[in-house]
Amino acid sequence: PAFKSRDGFILYYSPTCPHCVRFRPTILELAKRLKGSLAIGAVNCNDAVHGNSLLSDFFNISKLPTMKFYNSVSGEYIDYTGGRNIEDMLTFLCKIKNLCNL
Repeated sequence: PAFKSRDGFILYYSPTCPHCVRFRPTILELAKRLKGSLAIGAVNCNDAVHGNSLLSDFFNISKLPTMKFYNSVSGEYIDYTGGRNIEDMLTFLCKIKNLCNL
């Protein structure tokens, strides 16, 4: 990712996906709450899931939206499987990155 030297939370989405469109304001609010303490990224997978399997295969994306945490030290991508709400995402980030009290 563009922020490979920083840890990040990445949204894989499609602009034509209704679930992704509804999820967008939550991601924007999360970014505001994190106040730059973690990079937030978004990857448009419109063609990836429906035809271009290279991207979806590499990142193991089978549905949209998908969220992954990128660990810049290990280069590992960790699947986020929690709810699509701020509280669940902050709980996940607290556990995985010790970003608590945000």
